[in-house]
Amino acid sequence: MFDYQVVVKMKKNKLAPVVAFDLTVIGLMCPLPEYKLAWYINRSTIVHFTKQEDLQVDLKGNAELVISNLKYETEHITVRLLNNRLVENGAGGRVYLVNDLDQFQYIVTLDDKYDTFDVRNFLDELRSIDPIQYAAAIDITKLKDKENLIL
Repeated sequence: MFDYQVVVKMKKNKLAPVVAFDLTVIGLMCPLPEYKLAWYINRSTIVHFTKQEDLQVDLKGNAELVISNLKYETEHITVRLLNNRLVENGAGGRVYLVNDLDQFQYIVTLDDKYDTFDVRNFLDELRSIDPIQYAAAIDITKLKDKENLIL
């Protein structure tokens, strides 16, 4: 997942990490708490999320956030349900896991090693769940904070 390339500048060599993002990302708008959303998804799709140990993410500016970790995993596929709106500060603002996706309450990440998972069918199933107001596939190459999705 991590490769390194040599960057040459003025007779200085640096190793710069090049990260391959092979994730499928889906944004969800839903007013429910994540455990209720997971319950609806578990009833309506082939994915069955289970609660895992919370994840800790280091953000810019020495900020650390704790994320509830709901995960479905098989030998070849890992699907996570992440709350994008992590913290409310005193001024009424929010901290987002992925700032570019601030319109979405939840983010679903799908890591499919062999491209066997039917993403279109899964997206259609998500859209058919009543409490989910909107579900959309996201182009990960356009995200500035995509590093926050590597968990």
